[in-house]
Amino acid sequence: MKRINAINVETTNMSGKLEAETIVASGMVLNFYASNFFYDKLMSTNLLALRGESQNSVTKRMSNDELYDLFMSGAEEWNGIRDFELDLKVDRYYSWYSKVVGWIMPMKPTLHVNGKYFDNATEEDKGNNIAHEWSHMLGIRHSGTWFKESLPYLINKWFREYYSGTHNTDPAPIPVPTVKYITECYRTWRRLWLWETCFRRAVVS
Repeated sequence: MKRINAINVETTNMSGKLEAETIVASGMVLNFYASNFFYDKLMSTNLLALRGESQNSVTKRMSNDELYDLFMSGAEEWNGIRDFELDLKVDRYYSWYSKVVGWIMPMKPTLHVNGKYFDNATEEDKGNNIAHEWSHMLGIRHSGTWFKESLPYLINKWFREYYSGTHNTDPAPIPVPTVKYITECYRTWRRLWLWETCFRRAVVS
């Protein structure tokens, strides 16, 4: 089976340093999901025993094989394209009172990360959060009292385990190439069409 093999990252509201760390963390997520380690973990999991999975989670209607194929296809809910690519639009915001590190809206392409926690997190911790939230983008949901007994939280556990040891059966890590930065500008009526609003977009493939 063809495995996921590329990432496409866009960031907003980040410094150059934080953007670079996010891209490295995304590369860690790619290598984790493409590993034999992830395959072995997922295939040995009894999905029906996960009490925290929502009734509308894709885990309720997929076998382990079908779910693994979904992960490898890179077909996020919001685009449904089997491009074997991990597509990320990471937007930073800051909320000092929130305990939430990151979140997404179903069927939307943006992963929102709280700078209160994300800014000073290690690249591994950033990657762990991205790995969790990207699973939601595939249609995996958790809810209720037992929400931590769900696949996204197992993924957090596996991610830490993967990067804490050596896995000799895994394929060679997928290299993350040099980041390409694209500056895009546009005009809006809010600025009377006179001044441009510009942002930098980092693309990794």
